[in-house]
Amino acid sequence: MRNTIYTLFAIIFISASCSVIRDMKSSRAERELMTQENVKKAIESQQILVKVNRLHTGRGRIMDINPTDNFIIIDRNLTRVSLAYMGRSFTTRPIAAINFTGQVYSSVVDTKRDGSYDIVLELGQENEKFKVNMIVSKGGYVSLTITNPRIDFVRYSGNLGTL
Repeated sequence: MRNTIYTLFAIIFISASCSVIRDMKSSRAERELMTQENVKKAIESQQILVKVNRLHTGRGRIMDINPTDNFIIIDRNLTRVSLAYMGRSFTTRPIAAINFTGQVYSSVVDTKRDGSYDIVLELGQENEKFKVNMIVSKGGYVSLTITNPRIDFVRYSGNLGTL
């Protein structure tokens, strides 16, 4: 009698745990769809927050940086950029960071077949402009490069968020 009760409890426990795993798989698919929708909504509304967590220098060095201090905010025509910089500077003074509040002068958004986006932006202030090339995956991963005549080629990677 006890063996049948233990067997019955074991069967109930195993069937309940299998249904939880099935529910977790469906919720993972739902989360992926929600992140894809959030990425699409952020890019279409031009309200983008990119939290940068890696700096890739021109000589192949990768540096982990703090995403709360390194970001790009784009709110339609306004932008705020705060990024660490490591590389050569082609001016008399060394450059340690890229920090400015400015405008978006031009933007081009292309959608690829796999659901990712190519975004080309020209950001800056009155006297200095930066060209930003971003590749945004459908999951929200961002790889971006920033070019300017005063700095060396530098690449960043991070995650996309909405404002």
